[in-house]
Order: sequence, then C-alpha cells, then structure tokens
Amino acid sequence: MNGTFEAEQALYSVFPEQSPRPVGWGTYQDDLDTHFYICGFVEMYDDVPTAQDWAATVSQLHLNSMGKSPTGHFGFHVTTHLANVPVNNTWNMSWQAFWAQHMESLFEQDELLHGSDDEVTQLKEAFLTQVIPGFLDPWSLMEEPSSRV
Repeated sequence: MNGTFEAEQALYSVFPEQSPRPVGWGTYQDDLDTHFYICGFVEMYDDVPTAQDWAATVSQLHLNSMGKSPTGHFGFHVTTHLANVPVNNTWNMSWQAFWAQHMESLFEQDELLHGSDDEVTQLKEAFLTQVIPGFLDPWSLMEEPSSRV
C-alpha cells in the first residue's frame, strides 16, 4: 500500500484537478495481510470522456510532470503494484528501457502465477524486442535530462 500511496501523492502533486487527494494508508493490526488506503472523495459521473478529451488529459499529465523526476531518470522510488502484482519500476536512464523492464516484470509475475507457456513466451519476446523498440525507439532520440519524467 505504501507504493500506491506514494504514487498517488506524486500524481496529485502534478495534476490535482484529475486526482483524489491521498490522505493515508495502513495495515490492520489484527490482520497484517489486510491494508487500507484513504483518499479524498471525488464526485463520479456516468459520462465517458471522448477519445480526444482523454488524450488531452493524458498529454497534460505528461506535460505537468516533465522535469519533476528527483533523479533525472525514469522510474519510482518505491515498488508499486498493478492490483496485487509488484511492478519493476527501478530507475532507468531510458524511457524505452524503463518501459521494457516494467512490462517484463509483469510477464514474469504472470509466469510465476500461471506457469510457463510457449505461446506467451513467444509473444513476450516479440513484444519486448520488436513492439516496444518499434514504438519507443524514436522517442529515445528526443530524451534529454531536462525533459525526463
């Protein structure tokens, strides 16, 4: 839960109008495997944003967070989770390498949970060696310390 709290604090610090304010987190005294996270209330609406509005919000998040990395690298200072799956988000100089390590850690967790699968292994290799470089390698040419998130 610490990773969730830290990540939500970081998100709130750069985009408070799109994030609930993190308040706290903790562990139940009577059950050390049960945790809680508390944040400010946000009124929810049934409206789904248009693709253009969603993309504009994501773009604004990235613009707001540029240059805010305490190390000048891509990553995070504590382990975060995707649901209950830990994610490798250790610091990395390259956005492409960071994203590959992030995704590889998810593939590894899937294999630990479900066992090895030849088809998934082939997809993993293609994704890590072809898809990620194909999409992100051009961005690596634009990476400068002043623009790193």
